[in-house]
Amino acid sequence: AAAGNGPPTDPLVLGAKIRGRYLGQTFSGEIIAIQSLPADYKRLTVHFDEAVDVVTFDSFSAFRQRVSTRVNKHGVSVEKTSDGVPQMVIDLA
Repeated sequence: AAAGNGPPTDPLVLGAKIRGRYLGQTFSGEIIAIQSLPADYKRLTVHFDEAVDVVTFDSFSAFRQRVSTRVNKHGVSVEKTSDGVPQMVIDLA
């Protein structure tokens, strides 16, 4: 009778507060949009609590506070950087 009253089994839901790494920078933020995709993938739009510098050059910065990415059920983005590292990794533990 209590089925469905427990916590959600999927932590990647609209409004979820999440933490992780984006382009090598730690972040915390909120999922503000979500779309289910085939093969257990999701397109997430994340609004970071604080803007993240997405440039690695010391003499130049480019800050982003809202990004969209496709992630698998483990919270790892499909898109990767030029050295093969996932652009976003969400801590699901």
